[in-house]
Amino acid sequence: MTAAEEPSPRLAAALHYAAAGIPVLASHFPVAGRPRVAGEQGPLACSCGSATCPMPARHPIWAVTTDDATTDPDELVRWWVGIPDAGVATAAGPALGMVELCHRAPVDLIVGWLAMRGIRTGPLIAAGRAHHQFLVAPGGGWSFRMIEHGSVLRLGSGGLILLPPSRLIDGARTRWLRPLGTAGPPPSGDRLFRALLRLPGAVELAGSVPPEAVKLLSTGGEASRSAVNQD
Repeated sequence: MTAAEEPSPRLAAALHYAAAGIPVLASHFPVAGRPRVAGEQGPLACSCGSATCPMPARHPIWAVTTDDATTDPDELVRWWVGIPDAGVATAAGPALGMVELCHRAPVDLIVGWLAMRGIRTGPLIAAGRAHHQFLVAPGGGWSFRMIEHGSVLRLGSGGLILLPPSRLIDGARTRWLRPLGTAGPPPSGDRLFRALLRLPGAVELAGSVPPEAVKLLSTGGEASRSAVNQD
């Protein structure tokens, strides 16, 4: 296969996820919008073309719906040959759920803090600045809570999980901090959501999470509480 025949990074990712049994679909993506001042670059907008898009760069292309998510490689090739820049998404509910935390603390401190409370974390996505997406076991409905130092969102049925290397509406790319298949099974979303509601601020985290716990990002936070707690 020549370089010209190689699939786009997003098609290659879609085929990879499908081969792992995760149904995926093509999502809209950010494009340059109309500039406010002539000669300047406009802000990013959703590729759907709607100036009032309620879910910019986070909804299916064409007439595709979340029910069309598939592992069929022929269908995936059709979508990404048609729109090579489309994002790669999977529907929350059937195979995976997601809890998204918006918090300014380093993610290794957050994973360590959870491990100190006996809470294992599984696959983890960096979704732009201060946004950490924890993939969890399917089940549960939509829920959103503001917390003292950020917010926690539980994605319910019908929501889209943008998988790497999709682009967000602010131009950032999603990337794996701990990929699927290397972090163990996704944990309970209910327990993780409830725990994150009590997450302290970055300064308190830095002073309370020991070095042994900080190292757990690469292992999924699977150590026991006694292994990371200090007297």
